[in-house]
Amino acid sequence: MAIEQLREELNKTIAEIKDYLKDKDTLKAEVQESINKATEELTKRIEALEKEVQAVKAERQTPAVSEAIAKDLPKGEDLLDSESEEVKSIHRVNDSLRLVYDLFGSRVYEKVFSQFQKIYPTEIAVLKDALGTTSAGDAFVPVGYSRTLFEEVMLKLRVAQLHERFAMPHGVVKFPVVYQDQEAYYIPENVDESAVTSPIPHSRPTTGNIEFRAKKLASRTRVSAELEEDSIIPMLPLVKNQITDAIARAIENAIINGDVDGTLDADNTEANDPRRAFNGYRKIAIDEAKIDASGSLTVGKLTALQGAMDKYGIYPEDVAYIVSPKVFTKHLLTLKDEAGNQVVLTHDKLGSKATILTGQLGQVFGIPIIVSQYVRQDLNASGVYDGTTTGYSIILLVHKRSFLIGYRRELKVVQSFRADLDQRETVATVRIAFGCLFPSHPVVGILYNIPV
Repeated sequence: MAIEQLREELNKTIAEIKDYLKDKDTLKAEVQESINKATEELTKRIEALEKEVQAVKAERQTPAVSEAIAKDLPKGEDLLDSESEEVKSIHRVNDSLRLVYDLFGSRVYEKVFSQFQKIYPTEIAVLKDALGTTSAGDAFVPVGYSRTLFEEVMLKLRVAQLHERFAMPHGVVKFPVVYQDQEAYYIPENVDESAVTSPIPHSRPTTGNIEFRAKKLASRTRVSAELEEDSIIPMLPLVKNQITDAIARAIENAIINGDVDGTLDADNTEANDPRRAFNGYRKIAIDEAKIDASGSLTVGKLTALQGAMDKYGIYPEDVAYIVSPKVFTKHLLTLKDEAGNQVVLTHDKLGSKATILTGQLGQVFGIPIIVSQYVRQDLNASGVYDGTTTGYSIILLVHKRSFLIGYRRELKVVQSFRADLDQRETVATVRIAFGCLFPSHPVVGILYNIPV
């Protein structure tokens, strides 16, 4: 029970008893004793609660606690780059403060900062100690955003999480690839040197380079300058979600439907379409790895898709199905083998020990099924968008280790004020690359002509 409620209860009880005693003089002594006991008991409870509240405040605000936390944390930019779970809450405070400053400027930031300092005293103390900052009045301003904000983007991805990521030291990186391994040979024992006619055969692996070129993806958010300061803190999660969602959607769309020259789908006509950033699964897939479903989905066609990918499609742990919502609900959930058994295992059947990928809604033959809204459901029977026939979708089977995602810059947020609109504008950008290590191999399979 809150302290104020206890005080109100005590005052109410005393008032009721006094009213009762107006015509009951003979009971005054006995009732007064009861009042004293009740007052004493309630006062003790209030004092105990006040001590607990003060202890919590002291623990949150004592410099020794902040110092104890800070001494084990990395300093400067390393703090923002740290992936330690211990600093995630500090990252979120840092990013929220920086976002307020970028969105609303120094005047509003000073007022919001004072509220943050009351709510997160320990986190603020650690940030002050660990980071170089600029000032805005009595408040300090974080120098930038943490790695956690970029990780929030990555956690929202379904398909991109299938592939490994690497940091790009430059805007263009050439990645060495071995296309054909070096061979080993059987050599019989040489019992007579004079009989040796040839040495061990010479073998050289076939190698090459795959170029990863970082491309910029950006989103823009506008917020009214008339927004009340008291409304800023509650709306921060919404603003951050808008930024991270927009970037995540662009990455996911480009990985699946990316087409640099715009010849795959008829609606890829704008130069700033995220699909123009790099070639995705559908563009990379070679003709030999495409299977016509002929208007229906069967177990045999799924296995045929695996077969078309040759060595890249045979091991369940190396591949993943990527499907549209309608294909999953209309076809896969009802798919049965010749004996009438359902072949897709959903979460309830996989068990608690199963490894579940982000976006995975089931598995078939041990292969995870990832459902993505960016697998198109408006294609023609050939698996492309022509704007006329729009009643078909596809199933993608992807060899996970044949693709890499590079990032040159994780996430940058800048702001400006639009006087003509009386709005603050925030632009978030990432520089990212996506590439296939074996573009001429069947590392992506497509099952097309599936009605939805």
